[in-house]
Amino acid sequence: MQAGVALVPGLGVQAGYVRTRSLFTVEGILYADTTPRFAGGEGSVIVSGGFGGAIRPLGFPRLIGTADYPYDFDIGLRFGPSLTFTRGATQAEKNQQFSLFLEPFLRFSSRLSSGRIYFVEAGTLRPLFRAGFFFVF
Repeated sequence: MQAGVALVPGLGVQAGYVRTRSLFTVEGILYADTTPRFAGGEGSVIVSGGFGGAIRPLGFPRLIGTADYPYDFDIGLRFGPSLTFTRGATQAEKNQQFSLFLEPFLRFSSRLSSGRIYFVEAGTLRPLFRAGFFFVF
């Protein structure tokens, strides 16, 4: 499981399931993002659910036993539905609340000295920059 917060261009949260393998990941992620009026935004809320995966370029050297990096780097793609809710929306805007997205992303992850695994992620879906922790069950 992963959970984190997000910034730019708003405030958000991200939570989901990431199944890691040596060479790839399979994942399902929920995003929520808002651009509050007090911060200069339009007051909209976006809720999205993405499914996809990532390639792990550093996984191959690990798999054959030639390297053991203390960090990882993933290059991935997610797709799914997105709903936008805007206060005071016109009927035309309400009719355009639902959309589909395709999001390429990059994720860096590493282990802290305490053993917790953190991640930093950049994508094309709002919010653009996300960071948080992986929880292993």
